[in-house]
Amino acid sequence: MPACRTGRVAHSWRQAATGLDLAGAIGFYGPPRFFGDATAALSAPLLMLLAGDDVATPPAEFQALAAGFDRAGKEYELHVYDGAPHSFFDVAFGDWARECADAWHRILSFTSRHGGEAA
Repeated sequence: MPACRTGRVAHSWRQAATGLDLAGAIGFYGPPRFFGDATAALSAPLLMLLAGDDVATPPAEFQALAAGFDRAGKEYELHVYDGAPHSFFDVAFGDWARECADAWHRILSFTSRHGGEAA
């Protein structure tokens, strides 16, 4: 997967920290380095669905990002799919059907809970 495509996910998370009055942001396996130092500015809830065996983004990077959200008291949900590779939801969905179904249910639940909160 090209780096620019991977980075788009993290940029969508960062949009939740720009004061755009978003109801929330959802993404899969985007590199936290693109989120930068915006953890304190987060104003919309995040749903991060992560691949446990992501070689493009080590799990330690997500743990550090989550720790920043915790320190700042921000709302987020983080779910790791153990053993899943980067792009399990799109490129490898046939091999990860159960995990993809779970992720889809989490997306529907998140949007149901947060969809009406934007101005």
